[in-house]
Amino acid sequence: MSAIALARAIKDPRLLGGRVPWRSQQLDLLRTLDGPESLHLWCLGRQSGKSSMAAAAAVWNTTLRSDLDEVLPVGEWRTTPVVSPTEEQSRNFISKAVANVEASPLIAAHADIRGDRIDFKIPRVDQHGHKFTAKTRILAMPASSKSIVGLTGAMVVVEEASRFNDATGGPADDKRILEAIGPTLTVFGELGCTLIISSMYGESGAFFETLTQVQAGEIPNAVAVIATTQEMWPGISQDYLDAQRKKLGDEAFDREYNCIASTGAGSFFTNLGGLDYDDGPVAPG
Repeated sequence: MSAIALARAIKDPRLLGGRVPWRSQQLDLLRTLDGPESLHLWCLGRQSGKSSMAAAAAVWNTTLRSDLDEVLPVGEWRTTPVVSPTEEQSRNFISKAVANVEASPLIAAHADIRGDRIDFKIPRVDQHGHKFTAKTRILAMPASSKSIVGLTGAMVVVEEASRFNDATGGPADDKRILEAIGPTLTVFGELGCTLIISSMYGESGAFFETLTQVQAGEIPNAVAVIATTQEMWPGISQDYLDAQRKKLGDEAFDREYNCIASTGAGSFFTNLGGLDYDDGPVAPG
């Protein structure tokens, strides 16, 4: 069966165009997910609508990609994991996805909404005319490579990736999380999609390194987009931006709203090997 393109779904009030008044900049970015790339990195300023766009994309991939439902054996779950620095952030993402579901009569009829996930059971007809029920879900989870292992899906969303822990070596290590995504998508091959979204932070960590590699053309089949808040939302109040700059200071404002990495931000002491230690406690004074 043929899929419904995201570019069509986000403009159709019966699907994903019923509630969010998408800005043209957001529509342009969402349309890139209809392209052939399997890795998408969005480094966007605050208030750009990152999570709202990614939530709509997750609902689309999970419910309107009928071509993906024929890849798995009947009865198996196709899961779209949403990985965030905290489980609470993942649940907030689910809330945004729920808003898209509830605004779409066609999709809502097949949804079972829960706190940490949305389960769908969607009637389909395969290419041979056989009826079956596609079982899909969007699942919130904390940032842990252990949580991702064992899942099978065609899309993984990684939210606020620049805020993950780096250089820890444990399950929450950002590199281990990104490495765990690959096997999740293996069954779907070139149809698999990883969407990594974040504002900018420091010049370290897997998000910054991957973003730099994609920009340099070192990772095939990948695309990176960097856009400031004002580029994504030209109508935003300049008074609001000025107030945020005053509140945050120039460095933090440029990081959060203008996508400029802070040279001092990142992990504290990623390598202790070069440090010298005193033999005892420091004397008073």
